Amino acid sequence: MRKDSRAWLKLRFGAEEGACDVSGCPSEPLGCLAEPVHGMVSALENGTCWTDDCGRAVQAHGGWVLPVVDGLGGTCFYWYGEDKSAPTCGRRADAVGIRCYASTDLLNWHDCGLVFKADNRAAHDVLRPEGVMERPRVLYCKQTGKYVLWFHADDATYRAAMLGVAVSDAPTGPFTFVRLVRPSGQDSRDFTLYVDDRDHAYLFSSSEGNRTLHIARLADDYADVKEGYVRALPEQMREAPCVFAAHGQYYLLTSGCSGWRANAALFATAPQVAGPWKLLDNPCRGPHEHASFGGQPTCVFETGGRLLALFDHWHADDLGASGYSILPVSFAPVKHDPLEIHWTDTFCGLDEGAWHEPVPLR
Repeated sequence: MRKDSRAWLKLRFGAEEGACDVSGCPSEPLGCLAEPVHGMVSALENGTCWTDDCGRAVQAHGGWVLPVVDGLGGTCFYWYGEDKSAPTCGRRADAVGIRCYASTDLLNWHDCGLVFKADNRAAHDVLRPEGVMERPRVLYCKQTGKYVLWFHADDATYRAAMLGVAVSDAPTGPFTFVRLVRPSGQDSRDFTLYVDDRDHAYLFSSSEGNRTLHIARLADDYADVKEGYVRALPEQMREAPCVFAAHGQYYLLTSGCSGWRANAALFATAPQVAGPWKLLDNPCRGPHEHASFGGQPTCVFETGGRLLALFDHWHADDLGASGYSILPVSFAPVKHDPLEIHWTDTFCGLDEGAWHEPVPLR
């Protein structure tokens, strides 16, 4: 049975200011649980700026959703993303850090605070406010019992092209900085992570000036990357990769490289994580399908045997007001073009009646 989101979050984080210290959650936003500004919502309007349970704009852009089965018997979804609340100037906002939200129904989101902050005292400028912290991804490493945060770390010109790594004992942080990485000495910008059935973790990153994707194995502790890589979709200029498995094969969803302007998503399939990857077609179905519904896919995650795709809807002149969509991923019977993502005006969370039947994810 699905738990009431607010009641569960009170149990998990506490209702008083700072009461979440036992969970490792930063204390700065938690007082709002006792006095919520907004009531529980039953649906979210796709393509718009969403608000948290205190009525504040959700700052989780370029996001990643991590489902975690909690000891209390429920699944909590942790949504990590870029905090772009700093003023937008010249289609850029100074880095604030990586923010985390928690929900049990994918509709009512509680702000767990900044789990990794931009720091003026950081040794490298990519970790300061004048740098770039984008597309955070968090994995849980069973071997170490740690949560591992990866993010695109760059300078304002996007020439540094590195990845940052930090670790924490809890999904809500705080995360402690470990290192900056340039996998096998190659540039790395938009990226994603994927863990297979053997708990092997993989890095997919836009490299060679965004012309080609590189795929590499992470170290066993997920906090570094092994030497060597394979190239995928060479010279195709793809970014914002999302990787998942279904029907016995692997899927790679990507965006074109057009800055903040929306473009057509494309998907590829492969029999193995390392490929070979075959680029197929646009999976989007609905209004503005040739521009990814006016958005950009950022991650695909699984819940209850179903797949959901999270999209950003960028507002280049006010990045902090950018919107979101969560859309169901389905599979058509036509083998040469099986993947479909259909637009819906609203997202109804775990009670979404329009979802297709569960699919085998392996």
